Amino acid sequence: MVNRVAIKLKKYLINIGWLFAGKIFRMLLSMVAGIWVARYLGAEMFGALSFCMAVALLFRPVAMFQLEGICVRELITSPNKKNEILGSAFILSLGAGVLAFSAAMGFIHILHPDMTIYSVIVAIAGTGLIFFCFEIFEFWFQAKVRAKATVLSRTIVLCIGAILKIAGIYLNAGIFYFVWINTIETILMGFSLLIAYKFSGNTLLTLKVKWEWIKKLFSDAWPLALSGMAATIYLRIDKIMIGQMTDTTHVGIYTAATRLAEAWYFLPICIMTSLYPAVVKALKNKSKNQNSRMQEMYNTMVLLGYITAIITVLFAEPLIILLFGPEYEQSSQILVLYIWSGLFVNIAMVKAAWLKAMNYTRIQLLSTLTGAIINIGLNLLLIKHYGIVGAAWATIISYAVEGYFILFLFPETRRQAKMITKAIFKPVVKINKLF
Repeated sequence: MVNRVAIKLKKYLINIGWLFAGKIFRMLLSMVAGIWVARYLGAEMFGALSFCMAVALLFRPVAMFQLEGICVRELITSPNKKNEILGSAFILSLGAGVLAFSAAMGFIHILHPDMTIYSVIVAIAGTGLIFFCFEIFEFWFQAKVRAKATVLSRTIVLCIGAILKIAGIYLNAGIFYFVWINTIETILMGFSLLIAYKFSGNTLLTLKVKWEWIKKLFSDAWPLALSGMAATIYLRIDKIMIGQMTDTTHVGIYTAATRLAEAWYFLPICIMTSLYPAVVKALKNKSKNQNSRMQEMYNTMVLLGYITAIITVLFAEPLIILLFGPEYEQSSQILVLYIWSGLFVNIAMVKAAWLKAMNYTRIQLLSTLTGAIINIGLNLLLIKHYGIVGAAWATIISYAVEGYFILFLFPETRRQAKMITKAIFKPVVKINKLF
């Protein structure tokens, strides 16, 4: 029994190790390239780019149709149906990508019908939405807890993109150049996952599209797609509303702060990506320790949130000035506030994993819709009176409601809410209970 636990622990730790190494390297590379681009473009132009990217990426959940948790769950529980699951998910995601691109173009036309440059930027960035369908091949690696291949493929593509961005700065490239590089990265990322899947012993010709699986995946995923859309609204809508209610310079200042705050997200994402299969198996087998495992996951994420927030608050101002320059000094005020939203983002990741594993997709939809509505309402009120500081407060409050407080409303989730409460006040982690 001890040996079996040790083997499982080693497998998950190796997988987390690959995810951590890849995420850390890609995060640093993206930050260096992104900061360099922000300094090169200046707050106003960088804000315009961030505004348009926020509009395009607002529809990313529609393009991906939030199939990740659903497909991983099905690949774990029905491994012999791998080809039908992946083939059907690919077609479903491809159609959703086309729909997402059309929605992005329609939305930017509503916001700025006379700004042709904004429409062109969104059109270029939105093209990448169609290629998110290739992300489905990563689901197989997640189900198998084999992160090495996907980490290597993503890292190679990101290196290429970073080199091209830095080259663009030296060549005095315009804003469209950097938009195209972001889109090319997305396309190459998709094809790299396809190649990694093929060279892992899989045959692409055996993929099948089954109407039964399309219906099942659609039925399970559409609430998550709407939920993801709602979640992205309160992730991206602040930048869009700042751009509409103030100007692109404030968008640039705000984006600089959120970039640094969200850079920490790679830690909880790595942990949850690697541990999600263990959660599914524990719940499927009705394991006796499933509740203690969930408690430890909440404890881990809360503790991680506290640590990252405290470190960031201590070094916010010198870090902003060092990385972005004096033009972005105001970003430090936003960063000190915004970083605390990460605590609730961490909690929400665990909550979402549990809801997906239990197939409580409609609860997830209701919680994220509520968070999005609160976020929009607070942004309308607070940006008007407090500017970008108000936008940061709107984010913190809406994240807290969506990730934690709303769970008290549903009988099915009250136990999870109590676990989160315990974790907030006593985030003591016992590693052996996580696996």
